[in-house]
Amino acid sequence: MYRHFPANYWWSLMFMNALAIGGEMTEMEPACRPLKEIAKAEVDDAENKEWVQAWSALGSRVEALGDVDAAGNMCAGATRKYLRAAAYSFVAEVMRPASDQDPEKMAVYDAAQRAFRKGIEWSGLPIEFVDVPFEGATLPAIFVPGRSPDGRPAPCMVHFDGKDDVKEVTYLRHRQGMADRGISLLIVDHPGSGAALRKQQLYARPDIEVAATAAVDYLETRSDVDMGRIGIIAQSMGGYYAPRSAAFEKRFKACVVWGAAWDLDELCAADPALEQPSFWKPLGPLPDTAAVKRRLADFKLSDHLHELKCALLVFHGEHDVQVPLWTAERTYERAINASSRELRVFTEAEGGAQHCQADMFSQATDLIADWSARFFGTDAGVVK
Repeated sequence: MYRHFPANYWWSLMFMNALAIGGEMTEMEPACRPLKEIAKAEVDDAENKEWVQAWSALGSRVEALGDVDAAGNMCAGATRKYLRAAAYSFVAEVMRPASDQDPEKMAVYDAAQRAFRKGIEWSGLPIEFVDVPFEGATLPAIFVPGRSPDGRPAPCMVHFDGKDDVKEVTYLRHRQGMADRGISLLIVDHPGSGAALRKQQLYARPDIEVAATAAVDYLETRSDVDMGRIGIIAQSMGGYYAPRSAAFEKRFKACVVWGAAWDLDELCAADPALEQPSFWKPLGPLPDTAAVKRRLADFKLSDHLHELKCALLVFHGEHDVQVPLWTAERTYERAINASSRELRVFTEAEGGAQHCQADMFSQATDLIADWSARFFGTDAGVVK
């Protein structure tokens, strides 16, 4: 993976993420010059604050340029700039711990959401912001309708996040790729992610299938969804969320694991840094490492994977430095009752070898779109 900050993996990862979701190098490189001077392998809170300020300032500047285009009724320019501004602001916000309710973090998050909504509005695309009823609260979501030339209900994939993702960034990775293949997306901020965490303090939970069932129940209310053709996708920590959900929620016909995980206590035991409360803010307030270990022990995939009976796609990068390849191999091997199963490992030579294909995100999104279209039997809207 290209490391814009050679000594710092996490900052470089976020830089690549910004590029993948619409960033422009001509804007990003100058904004990051001061950060290069302070980047090192481990950065402290003060240095992460510099990151937040640099990227949020860039987001504000590009949003203002979008306002100029909007005032002139320049739809394409306004759309692109607003969505790019949102990308920069989300990249800024993610470097603050996910459940911290400090005013700076929330201001940047709100700015990112504002720019994103403006971008969607100016795009003219039929994208909906919806609320999924959930245990007396709601799960904020984005519904992206698949193109259906004959007007028939389209298949739909529920898309959950990972540990640090938000629904808007997930959309910016896929854009209209799934819709162009005739497949709808319901991208959900579930407990532990996005607005569900930041605005409602809904923390990550091991029984994530309850949120998946809520999402499927919501889809049942829509006349434009073919309930006989629905599935679930999730990335990173979602390598736990997606197969766990599919094991319990039998209405799913397909499950896509975008970067595997496993039992979280086993996965994190090899690295003490992964057992620190500061790393697991989405789990809620945890006083010490012992509390983290007890909580992670509840996130068990091994106990339930044999219950997964739908079609399964697992893909992973061969050089993933965050989550080892064995997690993907084990997920594939233990899904013994899946109606079909496929394991795809991306290599360094082809690209996509890093965590969740951060070195080449298009490898992941293209595979998801192509595999889903093949599985659901739809090629609607493909440009040929």
